[in-house]
Amino acid sequence: SQDLARRAKDEHAATCKKLEQAFRDGDVDGNGELSKTEFIEVLSSPEMVRTLHQAGIDASTAGALFDILDIDGSDSLDSKEFMEGVLRSRGNAQNKDMIALRCDVWRASLSVQTEIDSAADFLRIRLGNTADKLKKLHE
Repeated sequence: SQDLARRAKDEHAATCKKLEQAFRDGDVDGNGELSKTEFIEVLSSPEMVRTLHQAGIDASTAGALFDILDIDGSDSLDSKEFMEGVLRSRGNAQNKDMIALRCDVWRASLSVQTEIDSAADFLRIRLGNTADKLKKLHE
């Protein structure tokens, strides 16, 4: 069992190195992020198709991962989004569905937080105005 664990760890490390290299190779403009075009390009290379297959990732559906993995909605993937997302997408379709669901929940959470912050700012301003009016009434 130790040999199996060591082999799995070694395979994971090798896959990570290949994915890191693929990210660097795919980042054509050198900005540290992959655009959707760069992402699809890197995932369509024969070398990457083999790497994905070895990692248990279906390369034919990998292109659809971009929108799922772009958690922050920036229309680009940084290396963390790319690495974690591709590695988490291993396995059957249900796993990919769970990743998509998790990302949707995270995006919704960000949206709700933005709305809460906006409402709090509005209330602060209104309370400040009310306090000023009360102060003037007492003068």
